[in-house]
Amino acid sequence: MSRLYLGLAALAACSPVVAHTPDAPPTIDSSPDAPGHGMVSVKVYDPNNTAAVVVGVPVVFIEADGTQVGHPATGADGVASADVHANATATVVITTQGSTQMQTVTGLQPGDMIILGPTNGTPTSAGTFSVTFPSFSGATNYDVYGPCGSTNGTALTLVLQMQTDCKLDTMDITVVPKDASGNPLVYLTKTGVAFVAGGSTTVTGNYTGLSPFTASYTNINAIVTSINVSRAVPDGLGFSKSTQGTPANGTLSLLAPGPAGTKAIVTSNFSTATGGQLFQQAIPGNGQTYGLDVGASLLPWLGAPTYDLTTHKLTVTTDTTGTTNDAPDLFFAQAAYSRTVGMTTTSYAWLIFAAAPGELTLPTLPVDVGDVMSKATDTPQGTFAGMVEADTLNGYNDVRLDVYKKTNSVTDPPHPTAMRVREATALSR
Repeated sequence: MSRLYLGLAALAACSPVVAHTPDAPPTIDSSPDAPGHGMVSVKVYDPNNTAAVVVGVPVVFIEADGTQVGHPATGADGVASADVHANATATVVITTQGSTQMQTVTGLQPGDMIILGPTNGTPTSAGTFSVTFPSFSGATNYDVYGPCGSTNGTALTLVLQMQTDCKLDTMDITVVPKDASGNPLVYLTKTGVAFVAGGSTTVTGNYTGLSPFTASYTNINAIVTSINVSRAVPDGLGFSKSTQGTPANGTLSLLAPGPAGTKAIVTSNFSTATGGQLFQQAIPGNGQTYGLDVGASLLPWLGAPTYDLTTHKLTVTTDTTGTTNDAPDLFFAQAAYSRTVGMTTTSYAWLIFAAAPGELTLPTLPVDVGDVMSKATDTPQGTFAGMVEADTLNGYNDVRLDVYKKTNSVTDPPHPTAMRVREATALSR
């Protein structure tokens, strides 16, 4: 979910404040056994991916019935807290260089500790690793693949650049000779290679012809206009071959030959007139066939999201034509708009996290955290929405505690952790 990193800087430091609210009616509790209310803390990290906490920005806590609890500023530890009832919301407001971002987490529960923002930081160099390999007749250049991607050249020793976010202690190395047109010819793999910064290895043996691979799709509804399949070995930054086609009579077969390996990731992208879906699945690296019942596998389609500048309602419909009715682990949407006053234009982006799509009304923020609520005279800048489900995620009540880390770990390269990931997206038109 790197699309969530919208690149805003931290504000100046400010003393933290803890907000409290009197008891609300018991009907707001999520269950009879749930605590009536309790402290919720939100720790805010820099959206610029520096892994630094953001100090002195307001976090607005609002009860499920719309009652405003308070807007304490994050302290030196990046944390702001409030005493709230079940299903309250927390919204952080970050402004810098003429751009303002709001991020809202819904469905808070007493006792929550919410992490909001990317915590990994910008990757740095982990060193280099040299790979020596035999020549292949007819090859004009070579690709060498490791856990952080590939390098290309004509020499028989090539150097891989390793980064802290992708290097592995034990890795697979794959060498792929290519012809003058850039077509892969054969491959040679060495597994179980130990990484040492500045180290090296020699790949020996005979090159092997590319392994055939056929992806077959059935039960495809006519709403799907095209399918693209990509097979990556051994994972997201390894050798990847993709191909695309148009379904006919509810079926489609696509070829994506490539090296065999210890494992592989098959990513299928389904396109419609208004949006699309990704279905990603890990399979054995020596598998030569892959089959998917599309209608029994996809999440519901998302309709094009709409945002009303005046009512602050963000609406995203769903359509189960040719899909399952499965629920996501996380739904997210963003509304963007701009405002010009005199010669100055300010951009706003409001990102909200929730359990499911539907009609979401953005919380009404007090003016003393900034004049950020959209107005009828503002200019819309587009709306997008998405939802994610993965076999390693445990529903929204788990994911909302750290939406960036939990979703990025299953959806993004270099080494996705989930065996199966589904993601549906849609943009305003």
